[in-house]
Amino acid sequence: MKREHIIQRLRFIEQRDRIDKYEAAALKELLRVYNKARKDTLRQIGIAARRRYHGSTQIRLRLLLKEIDDKIREFTQQLTPAVAKSVAVPGKYSYTDTNKIISWDGAVPEYQYVTMSEAQIAAMVTSETLGGHTLGNWLWRALNADNKALKDDIRAGLVRGVGYNKLMRELGDGYDKLFDAKSAKRNLETVVKSYIQSVNAKAHRDIYAANESIIKGYKWSAIMENGDVSTGRGVCPRCMALDNNEYKQISDGPDCPLHAACRCQWLPLTKTWREMGLDVPEMNTKYRKWYERDLSNRTKLAYGLTDKDFSSFWWGKDKAWQNNAVGPVRARLIRGHVIKFKSIVDKNGDLIPLDQLPITEKQLHNARKRT
Repeated sequence: MKREHIIQRLRFIEQRDRIDKYEAAALKELLRVYNKARKDTLRQIGIAARRRYHGSTQIRLRLLLKEIDDKIREFTQQLTPAVAKSVAVPGKYSYTDTNKIISWDGAVPEYQYVTMSEAQIAAMVTSETLGGHTLGNWLWRALNADNKALKDDIRAGLVRGVGYNKLMRELGDGYDKLFDAKSAKRNLETVVKSYIQSVNAKAHRDIYAANESIIKGYKWSAIMENGDVSTGRGVCPRCMALDNNEYKQISDGPDCPLHAACRCQWLPLTKTWREMGLDVPEMNTKYRKWYERDLSNRTKLAYGLTDKDFSSFWWGKDKAWQNNAVGPVRARLIRGHVIKFKSIVDKNGDLIPLDQLPITEKQLHNARKRT
């Protein structure tokens, strides 16, 4: 690998580390907004639960369910602009920093800059879809999951034919457990991380597309992040298997991000400094990046450069770590050289089911039996 590629990849690691910091700050502010909106929403649901609707029990319960849904939609509407704003800040940084990396801080002649303002990114995040849903829909789905138990109790009352007043007494203040803190943090983290990474990936694609004349190809990077050094958790098996794969065009490979909260990146294989018109001495070497993080307290352990991909990184760990990383059956098949590390996913980056791997029934039976 050329010296310029080594430096470029290290700069992308630093970019990812900076985006992690943006995520942490965004989530802290969002939880403050969330807690305030949650308190107001629960108060309104409590008022609705005590309201004397007119009509039969079934009509009154259906009216209550509708009002609860309406309050959650209002809750979602309060959160949507706050989430969009939190995504816009790292999104603008991603465009600005990626321009600096690819242009070598403006040194590349005729480089095509691509930028987006925070307002443009926030508007895009609010209106465009991710995985078939808008931001508002994603938040509704995340928040409404916590509402399911209460609504199921109300629907059960409809089936049992329990009177409205009796059912309200049975429910008590059950609604005050909606959107509990742990669930709130988990759901918000998933939505926010997914949108931040999607905007980050879009910034990369936009800038690469505008500067195809200096790019020879693309490489999938999982940054070899193991998350927890004791268990191997952090990067999913799909991203592990794709790590370091090269493609002529981004469209030849899987979608990035590959899944919710995915942190992988498409990295460009740019021309050498001299090919780009820069008079800089070149140096051949073999280095690539790695990154370790402790998910329990969100601290970065270390990062640097290595000549290995995730397959080599995986082989260097003990069996317990390997089993946790890709699953015990796949781990045994890989260790037994029945399948290759990278063959556990298909061309789209989807994990291949065990019974669809290119192996015999006996090989699969033995791997399952011995794990």
